[in-house]
Amino acid sequence: MVNIDLYKEAYYIYNSTMLNNLHKHLQQTDLLPTGSKLLLAVSGGVDSVSLLHLIHNLKDIYGWEVSVAHYNHGVRAD
Repeated sequence: MVNIDLYKEAYYIYNSTMLNNLHKHLQQTDLLPTGSKLLLAVSGGVDSVSLLHLIHNLKDIYGWEVSVAHYNHGVRAD
């Protein structure tokens, strides 16, 4: 049986660490400057959805205008 509270805590810590690391990197590199217009290509996979989640959580801090693009190639059976 999964301890849901432990899962939630691990999820929060993992996401907080990733979010903090991305925020620090963006401050150091100015890779995505404040006020930028971002278009995120999201496949629906774990990587792109995680990136979308991180960008969504930082968009108000950086004043980004975020748009999302998705195209279903119909390659997967699901």
